[in-house]
Amino acid sequence: MVTKLFISLFLAVLSHCQCNNVLKSAGFSLNLVAENSSTDYLFSNAIAYGPIPTRYTIDVAIGTPGTVRRLSLDIKGSITWTQCKPCITCFKQTYSFFDPRKSTSYKKVTSDPHNLFWKSDNGEYRFKSGFDNGLSISGIASIENFTFTGNLALKGIVFGCANKYKPYNRRGQFFDRPSIAGILGLNRSPTSLVSQLGSQRFSYCFPNFNVPPQRSGLIRFGDRVIENVHLQKTDLLSHTYPLYSVNLLKISIAGCILCIPKNILPSPFYLDLGIRYSRIKIEAYNEVLKALQGYFRRYNLTKVANSPSSDTHLCYRLSQGFKEYTKMVLHFPGANFEIGRENLFLFMKDRFRLALMSTRRLQNILATYQMQNVRFIYDNGNDKLLFGGEDCPTVDTSN
Repeated sequence: MVTKLFISLFLAVLSHCQCNNVLKSAGFSLNLVAENSSTDYLFSNAIAYGPIPTRYTIDVAIGTPGTVRRLSLDIKGSITWTQCKPCITCFKQTYSFFDPRKSTSYKKVTSDPHNLFWKSDNGEYRFKSGFDNGLSISGIASIENFTFTGNLALKGIVFGCANKYKPYNRRGQFFDRPSIAGILGLNRSPTSLVSQLGSQRFSYCFPNFNVPPQRSGLIRFGDRVIENVHLQKTDLLSHTYPLYSVNLLKISIAGCILCIPKNILPSPFYLDLGIRYSRIKIEAYNEVLKALQGYFRRYNLTKVANSPSSDTHLCYRLSQGFKEYTKMVLHFPGANFEIGRENLFLFMKDRFRLALMSTRRLQNILATYQMQNVRFIYDNGNDKLLFGGEDCPTVDTSN
């Protein structure tokens, strides 16, 4: 029999100290579900071949009685939010909108000591989250009970009751799947879920994308986060707070450090679960292409013309028996992130492509395809990111 765990957070005033006192030693794990899609409305130039997860999600019941909805895991998000009634402008979703009038545990935030919200003319505290391409979501800053799979209940979670959004596309969609009804915010802001829990630690490990999407790994919090001696460690950059980023110093291919201009690297390297393929600045990307082309040239592989819709510039015909794929290494202070065959290339029936994209924007991004079978631990209390290769479990084996 599963014992129902109630964790009261008492966040009416968003007291960070109160959170730490409540859940200093608590820990739990949640099952993840991979949402697959052949399109990505936020990042329209993404490579799309086969059932590659667009994003990872968690099912949660909100309110009393609880109504279930699916939220997208977002390590860039400052606050967890879902669409609510009454709605001014809302995007399409499979689930009905959350109705706070039908929940006996719903409350509105009544104070804002951290200046995280803005106050409307009618006295309500409101949140607003901005995204790429001008998209934004806003609504009422609220407090509610969240119940996850396995009867894990969290009381008094600060979240956003969203009732207005600015659409990026004409389809009236926010996410690439209508089954997603909001986000589970996990950045370093005081209103993110991990900050409210007080443990300041969470961890995930995504299995290889060939694993069925209904068995898509786990996310762990608090004492359920397990460290081992094989994990590498580097600092989270403070000047990009509340986002997660590390300092990318150098890039190497086949053991050779690339000659990348000093005005390009070192540079912050952001972590993002909302996109499939990592991005690096165009100047560094071009050096990666040159190095890989030089490497594969010695094996006389046949280069394949690029697809007009593809934003990658490296594609080769698969050669029977060829196994000499190289790896790319991202060098951080005190740690090296190795990207091997399965995470560096995208394999199709008769060819393989570089699963990496260029960007002319300021941000380098580490995305989910390059995170396969890698354990990540976010230690916000010590401003550290830990990572290491692992055969990622699809069920919790930490008991």
